[in-house]
Amino acid sequence: MGMCTEICISGELRRDTPLDVQEMCRFLFDGSPSNGDVTWFDGPPPLSHPFFECPRWQILFGSSCYFCGDSSTSWREVDLSFTGRGHLKNNSEIEQFIDWIAPYVRDDGGGSFAGHTRYEDSVAPTLVWWADGKAIYQTIAPPPEVTP
Repeated sequence: MGMCTEICISGELRRDTPLDVQEMCRFLFDGSPSNGDVTWFDGPPPLSHPFFECPRWQILFGSSCYFCGDSSTSWREVDLSFTGRGHLKNNSEIEQFIDWIAPYVRDDGGGSFAGHTRYEDSVAPTLVWWADGKAIYQTIAPPPEVTP
């Protein structure tokens, strides 16, 4: 069986983000497309990226295991911003999601904090930063007061 991985992520899409990407974010973070048609993702992957070939891409921000607290999402249409927290066994969907969305996230040229991922048996999270259309991962050590 796999271990669980948690994702806590946020960002703001660039204004030039394609409409189909905006629509997909609306679905992932708000639960439904703007037109209310939730059948549009039945069948082949809706967008061309390995994230949409993952078997559980539609439930990325679901709650399936280990971590305490609720999974949650938020989508704000006014500024195209999103926040999501979820956890899944294994982490291919999480890595693929971050890879898919990174090119569309606004970072104002200097990079911006995105959130973290955390593996079930790790005492410290891996920080995620948005920078130049990519995700940058930073592994941190726990403080000396915390023992693994």
